[in-house]
Amino acid sequence: MGRRTFSWILIFYIVIRWILAVQPGYIIDTLTYKRWALGAGREGIPSIYDTVDFDYPPLYIYILYPLGKAYLALAAETPLGTIPDSTLLTLLIKLPPFIFDILIAAVLYLLISRRRLWGPQRAGPKWGRWAALIYLFNPAVLWDSAYWGQPDAIHSAFVLASLFFLGGGRAAGSGVALALGGMMKPLAAPIAPLVAVAAFARDRWKGLLTAGLSGVAVVLVLFLPFLMTGRGSSVLNHVLFDVGLMPFTSVNGHNLWWLLGAWRDANTPFFGPLTPKIFGLGLFGLLSLLILYRSWPVFRRAKDDATFTAALIQSAAIITLLFFFFSTHMHENHLFMAVPLTCALAGRSRNWAWLAGMMTFAVFLNVILHDYDPNPMRRITYYPPFTWGGISPFENLHQHRLFAWGELIGTYLGSLITAGLVMAMFREVWRFLGRARSD
Repeated sequence: MGRRTFSWILIFYIVIRWILAVQPGYIIDTLTYKRWALGAGREGIPSIYDTVDFDYPPLYIYILYPLGKAYLALAAETPLGTIPDSTLLTLLIKLPPFIFDILIAAVLYLLISRRRLWGPQRAGPKWGRWAALIYLFNPAVLWDSAYWGQPDAIHSAFVLASLFFLGGGRAAGSGVALALGGMMKPLAAPIAPLVAVAAFARDRWKGLLTAGLSGVAVVLVLFLPFLMTGRGSSVLNHVLFDVGLMPFTSVNGHNLWWLLGAWRDANTPFFGPLTPKIFGLGLFGLLSLLILYRSWPVFRRAKDDATFTAALIQSAAIITLLFFFFSTHMHENHLFMAVPLTCALAGRSRNWAWLAGMMTFAVFLNVILHDYDPNPMRRITYYPPFTWGGISPFENLHQHRLFAWGELIGTYLGSLITAGLVMAMFREVWRFLGRARSD
């Protein structure tokens, strides 16, 4: 693919993003993000946890703050002193996901064209452009980022950048990027042990300390406005404990707990004294340790950056999937980070192409089946095949209505596909690490 063709495709892509960006999106969440942005613009960053219901780590408010300020400068208050909603505000809220989707595409381009992640036969600018387009036109990405306006691309971009930096021997950049990802969403946290092991394997204590201290420095900078105003401990409590605000087995995530029973108390014992939360984290921890053990010799003996990066991203992909599948509290969009990770691997082999395709299908199915709009005609589940079979007797506890049979069967199909992905991807990564450690 030439540069000119690629440029025209990007123009077409921007048109698609614009069409999707002016849609209201996932209304409950977009209204929340708007409230956060306007609250930050009015009250400032340090008081955000006190003045609005902000329940993310602090990085997102740094991103929303200038958007809220800009909108407040442009929008006129009503006689009641309120700020009217508008399509412009929706566009502003959806701007960060667009920017970070482009950044993910850029990192994918570098991974394929220069780091040769798809192998020496599929390197260079042409293949890098294909990798970028595979991600940008991914239906799960278009739905989650462009239509819904979810900010999942932000922490995903930082995690992918962290792996890219570490694969090139830049531990400081890796630590900074991973810390930014974690300060955006805790979903980046499961990658931290992998980065620590890989950094130590590559440069021993120098690599580990460089990555770790760089990350700590980023966290301190982000917390500085709160510390200076005496809100440090309050903000830390929000960051550490707000994850438990919805303590359910599955919050619409198509994982193990959707199969065993969604929307149940994750802190009630179900297997002897073990709660679903502890049981799931235990399984995730055990399988992740096996991956780290298997990857250690590869990180130590990798002959080039391409092999090191391939081991790193494959390990990150399976760890991300394991965390989603076994953990409680998972939402419908919490597997999003696996999409760019598997796109980065899609051209390595036929197996990875299938895994990336099925990952896209699983994530896409998860988000469309739990779409919400007050107008049912704007929900995709209002139409066949999700309406086939009529209305079931089972309640959609999130939307306070009954599932249609086609819709309900789709959720269990999605969960079974995710379970199959866990087994197939674990096997693929395990075999690759075994071959790489013996080379």
